[in-house]
Amino acid sequence: GGGYVAYRTDSGAIFVGRLGAEDVRQLDPYGTGDPEDDTPEYTAEAISVAEDGTLYSYSAADGAVLRFRIPSGEVAGRDTVDTGPDADDVDITAAGEDWVLVDLADGRAWRRGADEPVTADLTGSALVSRPMSGDAVYLADQAGLVRVPIDGTPTRVVGGADRDYGTPARPVAFDGEVYAAWVRADGGVLWRSGSET
Repeated sequence: GGGYVAYRTDSGAIFVGRLGAEDVRQLDPYGTGDPEDDTPEYTAEAISVAEDGTLYSYSAADGAVLRFRIPSGEVAGRDTVDTGPDADDVDITAAGEDWVLVDLADGRAWRRGADEPVTADLTGSALVSRPMSGDAVYLADQAGLVRVPIDGTPTRVVGGADRDYGTPARPVAFDGEVYAAWVRADGGVLWRSGSET
C-alpha cells in the first residue's frame, strides 16, 4: 500500500521495499546484519502492508505479530500471539494500527490487545480486507460479508448462511467507503458500505 511492497517467498522469507525500487531488502528484524550472525532467518505465514508503509507480519515460529515500518526500516512493535494459528490458511490485516490475524479454516480472529480470539462464522473460501482506517476489518466469504470490529463481536453485515453470492473478491476501502464484490456464473454482486446489495 502507498507505494510500499512486501514479498513472501515459498520458504516464508520476507522482502520489503518501495514499488519499482531496486533496493528491496530481506526483513531481518532480530539479526545484527553481521554475516557471522547465526540468528535464524525470520519467516512468516502471513503479511500485509498498510498505506503508510507499516508491514504486519505473523510468524508462527516467533509466536508473534511483527509491526515493521518499511520507510524507516525500524521495528514498531512485536505483539505475542498466545496459542496462535499454525495452519497454512491464515491472513493478516489491520484497522488503523490494530492488526487482526484470521485463521480462514475455522474463522478464528486474533486482535491486537485482546486475550482470546473471536470466531466469525465463515462459509466456503474467504478473503480478508486490506489494511484500512477505522475500527473494523471485513471478511468476505461465499455467504456474504462479516465485519470484525477491533473491540466487539463479529457480525454478518451482508448475506447469511442460506445465501450463495459466489466467489468473493478481497474487500477494499476507497474514499471513505468499504467495497466488496462476488462473482458467479450468472453474474455478480457489488456492495458498498451504507448501501444495500
